Amino acid sequence: MLVHERGRVGDPMLQYRGPEREVRVRWVHDGHDHWITPRSGTRIETEARWFTTAPERQSGFLQAQFASATFLPAGREGRLFVALAGSAASDDRLPPFHQSTLGGPFRLGAFTPDQFRGARTAYAGSGYLHRLGQMPDLIGGPIHAGVWIESGSAFDAARDAEIHSSVSAGLLLDTLLGALLASASIGTDGSTAFYVALGRPFW
Repeated sequence: MLVHERGRVGDPMLQYRGPEREVRVRWVHDGHDHWITPRSGTRIETEARWFTTAPERQSGFLQAQFASATFLPAGREGRLFVALAGSAASDDRLPPFHQSTLGGPFRLGAFTPDQFRGARTAYAGSGYLHRLGQMPDLIGGPIHAGVWIESGSAFDAARDAEIHSSVSAGLLLDTLLGALLASASIGTDGSTAFYVALGRPFW
């Protein structure tokens, strides 16, 4: 059981105090053959959290999350991928800090990070990565270019779900510091975003 206390955070929407107690169970299967740009395999992550006490709550609630990414070889230098993710809660009304979110790279890239939030989320994405070349060993590894499409929604109740979609393209570099992503995205509503990010890819 994890016990901690939420303090004040920069966003006024998240400024509240109180004890929080939870029990968490997590399971991960990693069948990818490479941690940055797999050529094949599936990775699955699932997590369930039971909050017995939380700020602004009179009773406990359950949250569950699921995410998977499957890669398939496509020719000598290419690979296809399909990503699925979702989250659910036992209550439609959750404090903002405990809501699930969408928005940002590989999570509806045309929109700002965590732009959409709710008690539940649903996400699907697919794309293609192509190896362009190799960086010097002292700098890193392969360079890939890619294009991918995404759709998803964050909502409290199914009747309120609104689907958002985006198309993205970018470069993914395997550097000594981790995966370096430079991408541009455009949404079906005209939203655009550009990202440069360093760290582990979403898969």
